[in-house]
Amino acid sequence: MSGQIVQGSRALVVAVRAGLVARDTSLSEWCRRYGVNRSCTYEALMGRRNGLQAQALRRRLMDEAGL
Repeated sequence: MSGQIVQGSRALVVAVRAGLVARDTSLSEWCRRYGVNRSCTYEALMGRRNGLQAQALRRRLMDEAGL
């Protein structure tokens, strides 16, 4: 998926959260563990932030969630 732009959406938030819960963690816990601001993470997943860092964060969370 490297190089591909992943669009943010409510469905992506739900899928990432479900994937993280299946791996015995939560979105908030993941953010604390990696020192990422929870609000910025949510905004990136929703597609409200769409810069290079937000796109990289979406890809990283999708990988972590097994998507």
